[in-house]
Amino acid sequence: MQTYIEDVGADIVTNEAYREKPLDMVRTLLEFKSKIDTCIRDSFAENMNFQKARDESFRTFMNKFDKTPHYIALYCDNAQRDTYKQKSMEDIKSEIDDLIKLFCCLNGRDEFITAYEILLADRLLNKLSVNDEAEEDVIKKLQVECGNNIVSKIKTMFSDVSKSKELVKEFVDHNKGALTQMNKEMSVQILSTSQWPFQESLKLTPPSSIGNMRMIFTNWYDRKYKNRTLVPLYDKGSVVL
Repeated sequence: MQTYIEDVGADIVTNEAYREKPLDMVRTLLEFKSKIDTCIRDSFAENMNFQKARDESFRTFMNKFDKTPHYIALYCDNAQRDTYKQKSMEDIKSEIDDLIKLFCCLNGRDEFITAYEILLADRLLNKLSVNDEAEEDVIKKLQVECGNNIVSKIKTMFSDVSKSKELVKEFVDHNKGALTQMNKEMSVQILSTSQWPFQESLKLTPPSSIGNMRMIFTNWYDRKYKNRTLVPLYDKGSVVL
């Protein structure tokens, strides 16, 4: 069985056709894993020796291609942005379980975590996630497999977004007059330094309307929190005209 799994699996991860369709590669891996799992369950009564052989075989072939961790992260990102919108929570959790099992076969777990953090940051800042419960389920299962230290940055990112919502509500309540006069709406995310996968922001001078709103918020924030410095990341934001 091991030879069969390794041969078929190697054909999947080394298939050049998947270089432009990474989501299809991961989808094929999930289908292949499901097929092998069903065989072990129905034909071998979940025999531990067969389960061990399966796991060793998947680890062998999945690490023959160095982009596998990144491709799995891309698949997770696409699911959280789109696919999970049309699935039941039961089906979502089942697929997340299967994705975590693939993750456990990777030698390059750090590469997956790094890619996942970057993609998650974009989803959180641009409100692109379609299912918050699914996002939380992934984090919980990664924490079980990797420990709290590995996912601490990811948990901080979620915490920052949640706290920012409360902070912006407080800011708006205290500055309704000025914001009404400017006839603009503003949303701010306060991100913990070194916890988000961003380099330095682009150096630019915002239009006066945005600059004025930033000044109002910064002055209010400085009065509320002493000894904290806000550094704008304009290239991570968005504007609706």
